Amino acid sequence: DYDQAIRLEPNFAVAYYNRGAAKGDLGDQRGAILDFNQAIRLKPNFAVAYHNRGKSKAGLGDKLGAILDYDEVICLDPRSAIAYRSRGLAKSDLGNHQDAILDYNEAIRLDPRFVWAYSNRGNAKSALGDKHGAILDFDQAICLDPNDALAYVNRGLVKSHLGDKKGAILD
Repeated sequence: DYDQAIRLEPNFAVAYYNRGAAKGDLGDQRGAILDFNQAIRLKPNFAVAYHNRGKSKAGLGDKLGAILDYDEVICLDPRSAIAYRSRGLAKSDLGNHQDAILDYNEAIRLDPRFVWAYSNRGNAKSALGDKHGAILDFDQAICLDPNDALAYVNRGLVKSHLGDKKGAILD
């Protein structure tokens, strides 16, 4: 158990990280952040701890704090497609869809099979009024994962906004 590991080895960064991840999974984002802070203090280049701290901050509504953590992940690991995607989500949540698209583009460049990056980019394009571009991204997400129900729902919403009610129903 993580508490016992930390009692036995108080400088065990991975134990703090794992306990923080478990707290986050249980919905205790504040407790998770405290453990991620400790893991980062002990191991300053712990990219995944920054990433998960960013997720916890985003979950608490601190999108700017989350972006700073994702920036740090990207600095430590510039090939982290998930960090670009996560930062894009936080930017989209702040209404900065154009910058979010740039992050989704980079996530896709790094991992061309990253289904969620296509879907998230489709949502950002739709928010900016690029409905046809959004449909293309949802099409690609569905091509990569034909079982991604959310991609069908999002594509259906865009089709409905474009007046294609039959196409929306099929999605």
